[in-house]
Amino acid sequence: MDSPHPPGGSTTTPVRAPAPRRPRLLLVGFATSFHIARYVELLRGSEWELHLFDAVPPSDPHPDLEGTMTYYVDDAERVSVGEGITVVADPERGSGVDGRIAHLARVIEELRPDVIHSHETAISGAVTYAAHELLGGFDAPWLATNWGSDLFWNGRSPAVAPRLREVLSTCDYYCAECHRDIGLARAFGFRGEVLGVWSVAGGVDPQLAVAHRAPGPPSARRTIALKGVDNFFGRAEVGLAAIRRCAPLLEGWELCGYQMDEPVRVQAVALADEIGMRYTHMSGADLRTSTYEEILAMHGRARVSLGLNLTDGVSSSFFEALVMGSLPLQGRGSCGYELTPHGHGALFVDARDVDEVTAALERAITDDALVDGAAELNARIATEHVDRDRIRARILDGYERIVSQKAMEVL
Repeated sequence: MDSPHPPGGSTTTPVRAPAPRRPRLLLVGFATSFHIARYVELLRGSEWELHLFDAVPPSDPHPDLEGTMTYYVDDAERVSVGEGITVVADPERGSGVDGRIAHLARVIEELRPDVIHSHETAISGAVTYAAHELLGGFDAPWLATNWGSDLFWNGRSPAVAPRLREVLSTCDYYCAECHRDIGLARAFGFRGEVLGVWSVAGGVDPQLAVAHRAPGPPSARRTIALKGVDNFFGRAEVGLAAIRRCAPLLEGWELCGYQMDEPVRVQAVALADEIGMRYTHMSGADLRTSTYEEILAMHGRARVSLGLNLTDGVSSSFFEALVMGSLPLQGRGSCGYELTPHGHGALFVDARDVDEVTAALERAITDDALVDGAAELNARIATEHVDRDRIRARILDGYERIVSQKAMEVL
């Protein structure tokens, strides 16, 4: 019988090398944001160790952020989090923006992330830039993601534009929702590498879309989805005015409101009752209290989805309408035209012009060939540009590229 011991009669216990540290991703953004929650969900199950620094005063993170991650806030007593989130508060409890900047700098020093990724430019990017200056630079590469109106709209503000220039002239990498903003980023001083163009929230799961899409052709649908934001760039009331003008065509239809400002919701309910429509709305006024399945199902039963903003990137509602077969009717300030053509896959209008919006809405209500043709065209486009699995692969590949390039610099 062979001896179990090696020659010489001595035994040795093999020494196992410690497991390699997972790469660390530090996201700087708005913890309350539906977009951040969807983005973090996209990265779960990857090799990356996830950390989120809240760029604004502490608040309860979006409920969909539940899962394994670390959440950095100013004051842990002021937030309530779900399962799987480790809260790390500022030990020095600085006050205001200066305190938040100092806290982010300390987190970066102690965490030593492999990639720092700021989501949104004017606030999250500006806080990241200030921490960069406080530390005298970052050891980790900095990726800045531009949100829809950051440059196209906020870049026109004399108060905000200098902050945008600071961020874009300092960050190493950049990504956005549309090519329009790449040119703007270059104009604002960006000289680094563009990592890619994709949805801020990471696209739509095609299987989930199929499960919540109404059967039959979209032209058979009798629902109008209306984004109810009416503020300095939202024009939901123009949408309501157009619906009122199309009233003879809409008796018995459904008007479904989402992200409804309360004054707009009151008007929408009264208008629906006035013209014989059935009014429904998401379970909550915002995207924190409406489930994503509800949102998809709304677009999945809608014939036309109105999102009338003066400015936008490619909004999540545009992507969702595109996937779910609803004809997007959007303001021209959107970048949606980069994905699908006006008059074939969507209708783009001046969001301030009631006459133009009315004409477009009437066409969407009456032109079956347009609605069904757009759904077929947009389904093909969505496979390439909206598929969540494909976007996930591109994002993870981008992070790997950043880490690899940093490693080559060290060599």
